[in-house]
Amino acid sequence: MERGCPVCKAVAVLLALILHVQVLGLLHPHAALVWPDGAAVPVAARAGEHYGKSRFAVQVPGLARREYEGTLEVRAGKHELELFNDVPLEAYVASVVGSEIGTAAPLAARDALATVARSFALRRPHLCDTTHCQLYFGRAFEVPLGPPEVLRTSQDHVAPALHSAFCGGHTLNFADVWHGGSTDELEAGVGGEDGCSVAGRAGGHALQKLGHGVGLCQQGAIRLATRGLSAHQILALYFPRLRPLAF
Repeated sequence: MERGCPVCKAVAVLLALILHVQVLGLLHPHAALVWPDGAAVPVAARAGEHYGKSRFAVQVPGLARREYEGTLEVRAGKHELELFNDVPLEAYVASVVGSEIGTAAPLAARDALATVARSFALRRPHLCDTTHCQLYFGRAFEVPLGPPEVLRTSQDHVAPALHSAFCGGHTLNFADVWHGGSTDELEAGVGGEDGCSVAGRAGGHALQKLGHGVGLCQQGAIRLATRGLSAHQILALYFPRLRPLAF
């Protein structure tokens, strides 16, 4: 940790955070079965209850049983149950990386995405498990990661960094997609060539962008890591105005 860094102590505390993530909300579940802490027999989830001490599994109609780190809080929504996973930040990031980029991606690409995903999570007051936030599929998708890092702005703020699946070889500026933005968002979202020559063809047409195209391109990061670039080199390409901060 750097001495005299205004953001360091604050982020060190944030790295120990328990995140509050809504899970399985797209399925609008009216019922759920829960296996707290590896229990052999499930219980029916009830609104107003908490389940598990360190881990749990949950199953809702239409989806196979899924396991998570942390605890489960069940709330009564207007027309459905709302399920919230209180999960340690690093367990969440490890699952997001595997869910988004795949468990077989090169380590440098995984670590680069982890830094972005961690920074994103620390800047978001509300998190879900879909692409509206970041894909998060629980324990089965957790991957090994290097030491935790975040991206910071020139003002020593944790950067609101973004990522998308495929950018078509060129990332976009934040303001080009959302027509405005804070100083931090504009600094984090600077578009440009992603340097990986991914102008692939499908049916004679160039592949389309998958996602908003701002920030780190996951497929570009995989290709760059395969070519030997480190996580820091990949991050420097996609976030030229930001700096990594390690702990």
